[in-house]
Amino acid sequence: MEKESIYFGIHFPEGFGLNKINQRKLAKLLFISPTTSAKEAKKIINNSKLILVIENLINTLSCEIECVNLTKDFDNDNIEVVQKNEKSVLNKLKDWQKEFELPTEEELKEAANELKMRSIDSQLKFIKDINFRKLENPIQIAEYLSHFIVGQQDAINTMSIIINEHRTRISSTYNLPKYSPLFIGSTGSGKSYIINKGREILDVPMIRISCGELVPAGYVGATISKFFTTLYQSIQCDSDAMSKAILVFDEFDKITKHYHSGKEGMWKTSVQLEILKLFDLNENLHFPVNHEQHSKSKEVSTNNLMLIFSGAFSGIESIILARLLEENEGNLKLIDVDNIMQYCESIDIQNYGIIPELAGRLSYICPLKNLSVDDVYGIITTAKDSELQKHKTKCELLGITLCFTDDALHLIAEKAVQKKLGARGLNSIFASLLKDVYFNSSSFFGKEFLIDQKAVLKIFTINKYPLLFKAFSQNVDFVKISQNFNLSMDEVLDLYMDWNSIK
Repeated sequence: MEKESIYFGIHFPEGFGLNKINQRKLAKLLFISPTTSAKEAKKIINNSKLILVIENLINTLSCEIECVNLTKDFDNDNIEVVQKNEKSVLNKLKDWQKEFELPTEEELKEAANELKMRSIDSQLKFIKDINFRKLENPIQIAEYLSHFIVGQQDAINTMSIIINEHRTRISSTYNLPKYSPLFIGSTGSGKSYIINKGREILDVPMIRISCGELVPAGYVGATISKFFTTLYQSIQCDSDAMSKAILVFDEFDKITKHYHSGKEGMWKTSVQLEILKLFDLNENLHFPVNHEQHSKSKEVSTNNLMLIFSGAFSGIESIILARLLEENEGNLKLIDVDNIMQYCESIDIQNYGIIPELAGRLSYICPLKNLSVDDVYGIITTAKDSELQKHKTKCELLGITLCFTDDALHLIAEKAVQKKLGARGLNSIFASLLKDVYFNSSSFFGKEFLIDQKAVLKIFTINKYPLLFKAFSQNVDFVKISQNFNLSMDEVLDLYMDWNSIK
């Protein structure tokens, strides 16, 4: 039996009388029509007698939108008209949610493109706020985060708990205890991305504090109070929002004795003690309202500040392994040495150089695993808002249909892992692959552009040995190439075969 379809929040019943293409077209037109209310749209969907004239209705609505766009073409430079049009869509969303589900973000962007809107920031925020309110518990939050983050389920679960606890804390009249996570992982493992998605759900201010730059209060440099000032100014001096902010202490491992010794090591210990004060309840911290000398002072309560810590903690594996060997009397067989970070505890953080008082306040120590090829492939192909999807959307706006073969995507994932780029490095890989496409976009307009494994190999191989491949293209003798590039004949032949397969 045919399942019901959902387009722009409208549930089309089974056997509606239109194919899926026209169902989607009708839903979009009903949504963007300035004269059709949500109630009227619902009557149209629920009244089977109107199916007979539905095609005429689609044509009528299409003509209406064309007339609206013609008017906009004349008034496109009129800021008041543009703002009025954007406000009308926001009002339509508010009306729409009374009768239907809200459109997806992708559908809203499609509608905005149809209406030639300049900005949809307020409309997107409205949809996100409504959808985020539906995430009522950690399980629902984790399910949402899983659409964007691949291969880091423990970090997703931890972030979901923290988000839920922060919501509870800021809405409660009680001074609830703080629970702060420490995310440990290498570059590109997803630490920053998980934190950013969490902030998006909470919709509170956030500032990222680079611990490597921090100096104790009273010294010239980046003190914690200066970061407070920067945050305060970035939110237009909103004291209430400031009190619920997220403070992300990035590169947390850079304030440990593992990295510093002597006087600088003492400095970093002082910084840790200052961070420790942020955990105290019913404390008011003072900071200058701007970066000018002799600035007025402002205070913020520590009660509802959310503290998140992250860092690579390079070398901590040896500390963990030494502890486990001692606990297990040297029996290595009891230890999963390939996944040593799963054993990380507070004592290991202390041994790395975090003072015991601060290490004990880190409620959740959450190591992020190094992404495998399958993980990165999953990020490319299944994660919402992936680099692949972004570039496909960009090409659509340029009138180009962008396609990748599956083996090309697997090779991109493999190269990202080999080069230890993680998910963060995917942007540079896709940008290199599509550089010529974007430069010659007018030549590809209305066409399909396919990237296969050969194209990916070409980027990675030719860029790696440009001088060598230039010699191959000029038919330089292999013996001479071997001498000039200090390569054996076998190596020259292997590289020649690679070059010959992709030239």
